[in-house]
Amino acid sequence: MKPKNQAIFRAFSLVELLVTIAVIAIIAAIAIPNIGNITQSADITKNRRNAQNLAFVYNAAISAGMPTNAASDLPGAIELITNGINTTNGNIVQFFSVDGLTPRESSNAASFLLFVGGTIRINP
Repeated sequence: MKPKNQAIFRAFSLVELLVTIAVIAIIAAIAIPNIGNITQSADITKNRRNAQNLAFVYNAAISAGMPTNAASDLPGAIELITNGINTTNGNIVQFFSVDGLTPRESSNAASFLLFVGGTIRINP
């Protein structure tokens, strides 16, 4: 007979612990590759959005009177946009830039851009 004040402790068996560890390992094996695909997809989406911003700002600067010979190639155009463009249209001075882009982000975004006829377009 057990004394009344003694607590009864039930421990997990070794089999229960091994099954739990196996289930966690299976879930991790399924989830880890999917997380890699999700981050890669997010990077592509971010680069396309940055490319759209770069194209919009450059084409707006061209429309505002920036000489097209100011950036005759795509890397030069992207460098201008990243550093900021001052254009003069009559007496109005406008400033165009894409804020917050690091050089790496702008070069990654450049892979989605085409330089066609003095304007920048998104590569489908």
